[in-house]
Amino acid sequence: MSVEISQKSEEIITNEVSSSELTVIVDSSECLNDFSPDCSAEGLKYLAGYIAHKYRKYDRSLAIPSGQSLAVSSKEKTWIEVLSRGGLLIPTDEWFEQIKKFEETFIEMHDKKNNFETVSLSRKSVTSRIEAINKNLTSQLESKIGQFKFCSIAIDKSTDINDAAQLVLLIRGVDENFEITEELACIRSLKGTTKGCDIFREFQERFLNLKVPITNICNITTDGAPNMSGKKSGFLGLFNQNYPVLCCFSTLC
Repeated sequence: MSVEISQKSEEIITNEVSSSELTVIVDSSECLNDFSPDCSAEGLKYLAGYIAHKYRKYDRSLAIPSGQSLAVSSKEKTWIEVLSRGGLLIPTDEWFEQIKKFEETFIEMHDKKNNFETVSLSRKSVTSRIEAINKNLTSQLESKIGQFKFCSIAIDKSTDINDAAQLVLLIRGVDENFEITEELACIRSLKGTTKGCDIFREFQERFLNLKVPITNICNITTDGAPNMSGKKSGFLGLFNQNYPVLCCFSTLC
């Protein structure tokens, strides 16, 4: 009985489908077999549009809505426009090129993952590497400071989330070729009091380690706190007392 029903159903389906429709079905199946597009570029374009959508509130120039495309006919529209009906974003050429560079960098780094896996991650190794990086950066800064003809410094004191006083020193200088260098000189923790003498002591210790020529300092920028701008016991007052021959200007930030 089931065999007879299946045979009848096949006959009904065959009779209802015209020859032209059968030709379309055959042609479409052949197209599907021969269809081998390069999906990586389109997938990357979709990813670029997705990232642009996530960061659209920060930068709206990364992409445009697919509904605003100039394509009119369905043949001219991209698959993103057809499927999303204007709901997705099409990345700009500049943003898409940047995404492709990200992809190339990721592939390059992924190929070198074995090099990173061989790196020792023990506590002692990480500590020694951080110390080596610190020494290298310090030596580079000392080399630049040695070429300064004039320099200025900025000092500020604040507290971190643990209510510990932190002293920040920044230096900016210019060499004989008028090349300007601005770097963070140090961040020092002030233990105990935060008087002007404490700040001046930390300043001397750090700048002597960096071999900063005191005679090249032409400006000091601080805030208006008494321990900074005080004429007698403040940092600026102690600086002028210890280096009275310097022609140094002080400004408040």
